[in-house]
Amino acid sequence: MNNIFATFIKIITQARLYMLISSYDQESGQIMSKKVKRMLVILTLTIVPTVLIWLPFFARFKTFWNIPLPVAGMATIVSNYDGPLYLAVAKTFYNSESLQTNYQFGLPTQYYAAHFPLFPALIRGFGTILGLPYAMLFITVASSFLALLFFFKLASQFMTEKNALWLTIVFSIFPARWFIVRSIGSPEPLFLASTLASLFFFNNKKYLKAGIWGAVSILTKSPGILLFIALLLTIILPNMKKLATNGIRTFINSLDL
Repeated sequence: MNNIFATFIKIITQARLYMLISSYDQESGQIMSKKVKRMLVILTLTIVPTVLIWLPFFARFKTFWNIPLPVAGMATIVSNYDGPLYLAVAKTFYNSESLQTNYQFGLPTQYYAAHFPLFPALIRGFGTILGLPYAMLFITVASSFLALLFFFKLASQFMTEKNALWLTIVFSIFPARWFIVRSIGSPEPLFLASTLASLFFFNNKKYLKAGIWGAVSILTKSPGILLFIALLLTIILPNMKKLATNGIRTFINSLDL
């Protein structure tokens, strides 16, 4: 894993990301706007680490840095974590008879209810074009991009954009568990992206957008309900007197949704 991190840092250097970052303070008369550069950097941070993880499996290397690898190719990536379970839900959409008949994971059918519906629904939708396994990986990578983007946007509200971008570079590979789950079939990137997006819009008092992204979070993983409770309390507790005095309808109208 340390070698992978070292290779990633080397590729970033070779890609001259530092030049992109250092050019943030230059005037807007350049070929690419600051926004486009920023998006390209974040897109690179999304794709490069994932490609480094995928490459040995895609190329079916027997060993990688003297580490023996499975010979199943990308199937090894797809079968990691809860990927097969989400694929089963995407194919059956919780049909208990179909789950019992076609999938022998040794799990009760009630267990699949813990896999919330948005991620498998997206897999099913994109699966008509890409096939279910690669649709799952595509959604994971796309969600990772959104997670890094909204992490950067949120961090930029508390520090300079340059520092926020450096922090996003660190976040793209650390912690190690995040680095792994955003490279395999998992709902964590979508959950994290929607949570960060909700916090970003909430912090900017765009409550409707915050609510929409919060709903995405809840439909992705069960802890999303905690985000809803936290944001609701953040609105209500400082305004208890106004709510008690003016009534709930006036209070809601004052939020400027």
